Amino acid sequence: MRVIFEGLSGAGKTTLSRRLSQQLKAPLLPGAMRPFMREWVTMPLKKPYYKLNDELKEFLARQLAEPVIIFDRCYASTLAYAFALSKCKGAKRSDGQCYQDQLEWYFECMANRTLTTPDIVIILDIPPGLSIQRKPNAHDVDKNFADIRFLEAIREYYRLFYEVVEPQVNTYWVEVQRPVEEVYSHVESLIQQELKARNVEVKVLK
Repeated sequence: MRVIFEGLSGAGKTTLSRRLSQQLKAPLLPGAMRPFMREWVTMPLKKPYYKLNDELKEFLARQLAEPVIIFDRCYASTLAYAFALSKCKGAKRSDGQCYQDQLEWYFECMANRTLTTPDIVIILDIPPGLSIQRKPNAHDVDKNFADIRFLEAIREYYRLFYEVVEPQVNTYWVEVQRPVEEVYSHVESLIQQELKARNVEVKVLK
């Protein structure tokens, strides 16, 4: 069973995915495959890093024989970012970053099974303004993360994607403007519900 955490920066994806991974003793594939980044910088890559990152995570997931695998972000984030670039920044095909390019990559990967549709998606929903407050230095990595309109577009895309492109995926929106323990309790109950419905047995740590 593949569990994906999605959401804007500052929503708590890394914190909650790590905690769930520890509780279920399930492997966690982080948002960025950092051990490989240094090597990739010097490689003549034919695809942008974020696409390779998604494909690498998929490759590693297939090597694991665990009943539950947790992802901190997946390809939906790549598509959402491209959607926001095209909507807010006018990204074009010549840039190699426009949404149509990324959508074609997604459909190609699905057709040749380079990527796999998740079983469960937990979208940690956070208002763009709060995202910027919680991650004030995110714009040092990418100035777009300080743009409320850009973040709104990403947030909008998650809803569109899981309603239109992948409606078969069990998608849960979890509001995070509350104590982290309350948020985690909500996430935990959703996962336990899914495990029971799918007859997936895992050893849960208390």
